Amino acid sequence: MNESDAPSYPSPFAAWPAVGIMFLLAVLAILDRSIMTLLVGPIKHDLGLSDTEMGLILGIALAVPNGLMSPFVGWAVDRYPRRAVIAVGVAVWSVGTSFTGLASSVMGLFAARGVIGAGEASLAPAQQSMLSDMFPKSQLGLAFSVTNMGWKAGTGVSLLIAASLVSLFPPTALIDVPLVGQLAGWKVIFLAVGLPGFLFIPLIYLMKEPARHGAAASGPGSDSGFRDYFAFFGRNWRFLLPHHIGFLSFVALFASVNAWMPTFLTRVHGMSAQTAGGWLGTAMLIAPLIGMPLSGAIADYFYRRGVTDIHIRFPMFTALAGLPFGIASFLVADPYMSILLIAIFVFFIACYTSLPLVAAITSFPGRLRGKASSIIILTCSTGGIAIGPLMVGRLTDVVFRDPDKLGSSMIVATCVFTFFVTVPFAFALAPLRAFKREEAAQA
Repeated sequence: MNESDAPSYPSPFAAWPAVGIMFLLAVLAILDRSIMTLLVGPIKHDLGLSDTEMGLILGIALAVPNGLMSPFVGWAVDRYPRRAVIAVGVAVWSVGTSFTGLASSVMGLFAARGVIGAGEASLAPAQQSMLSDMFPKSQLGLAFSVTNMGWKAGTGVSLLIAASLVSLFPPTALIDVPLVGQLAGWKVIFLAVGLPGFLFIPLIYLMKEPARHGAAASGPGSDSGFRDYFAFFGRNWRFLLPHHIGFLSFVALFASVNAWMPTFLTRVHGMSAQTAGGWLGTAMLIAPLIGMPLSGAIADYFYRRGVTDIHIRFPMFTALAGLPFGIASFLVADPYMSILLIAIFVFFIACYTSLPLVAAITSFPGRLRGKASSIIILTCSTGGIAIGPLMVGRLTDVVFRDPDKLGSSMIVATCVFTFFVTVPFAFALAPLRAFKREEAAQA
């Protein structure tokens, strides 16, 4: 069936407000996930952690539960109302963020971080499934970009909020909390961020649940399971396998910068946490707000004109274009120039959260999109989010053996991850074009 024949896309007046709500939910998710990055110093001091151990908490503690939950979430997304899946996830990760503020040991911190990861596993598969049923493919680049802009804008928002909360609740001070007692300031910050998350749940039910396209067998009682997913993957592995490797590496690239850039500014350049959070947060907010809608509009323009591999080709080239700025940000002597350069780097690479996903998710039939998204989340969570921060920590502790060489560790990681983005994506281009030709012939 041609897109023009599909009668079940919601009107723009229903679809775009839903995109706005998804944007806000993504901001909330990344806020709960990323606010820890500005609090690395006081957490390490209180718990006596090394950079490697902190890298594990920033990465693997969140990524493994997130990845393990993804297949179950994908199954639920393809069977049950997606709004309900998202609502449960928001409640779970808000509990995890709040419990982070109550953790009194490394294991408690690890467990709370895992609850955040498990809850956040619900959001991306449900969002991507809903968006694919709300917009035709020729408009998905912009829709995905605006929604996923929340993940990148949330990084900046989290740093700005953290900078403000640091001034209200000094991380190393003891603060009296009603019903709890005295807590370190960094713990109070997690409570202040986690508890308001429950107020976002009513927003979810303002979105209309769209009809599923090509999903006649979807819903309770459907026999479309992961066997169907792996059969489809097997028929199209020449595109999907290199796509997943490149996307995993893209996640690792951003995760390493996101996790360690605040510490780089405070440790290497001597900035205060409040100053670093304010300036870096502003940069990390503005860069994706400009870059992601622009990249989505460009991709939609070229897709409508027959460039069917644009959703892989464009981010492959932006990764290469951003690399010099990423490297330079860790070499300059001025911290404000470092922030400007990292903002330009993020401007180029921010499209990784949207365009590659459009290429992959829309390749699957509607009844399998939740599962497809969950497997992508699984591989990226257990791979990208875990490997990125950990690799930087290990390079600093084991290779350079000097905390002040954090910038050198980040340069090495940036170069390695960029290589593993561009090469697999290059191999995915021809199979993607062949897949699109076959899809068009069957339409």
